Amino acid sequence: MADWATMTEFTISLPDTPGQLASFASRLRKGDIQLVMLEVRSLDMPHSRINCIAESAEELRMFLRSTDLHFVEREVALLREDAGHGSFTRTLEEIAAVGISLQMLRGVSLDGGIGYVIRPHERDREAFQNYTSSR
Repeated sequence: MADWATMTEFTISLPDTPGQLASFASRLRKGDIQLVMLEVRSLDMPHSRINCIAESAEELRMFLRSTDLHFVEREVALLREDAGHGSFTRTLEEIAAVGISLQMLRGVSLDGGIGYVIRPHERDREAFQNYTSSR
């Protein structure tokens, strides 16, 4: 069985130097900000990119506004389903059948099940919202 939830993903730019990620994590801990998902990418540039989802988007938003860090927010969907039942493949087929392109998909293990963080291509955002709300 699949369960959809709408969440906010934050993309944060950090200087790509040793210790910056540890400092950021320490500041999150001091602010009691709990993350549900975290991905860090070095771009081989002056900055790294952090993509994360917090338990409370509002808390993370307020925290980030109190810093000098550049960030953007995007709406994503979290699909949770029981592991091993093939419903994810059916879901991807249904999404493709209605003509929705995905910009990003990440798989995560959640409480004995599987979760997928999904962001549609911007041009398909409304169609994707309609799809997820009908499920």
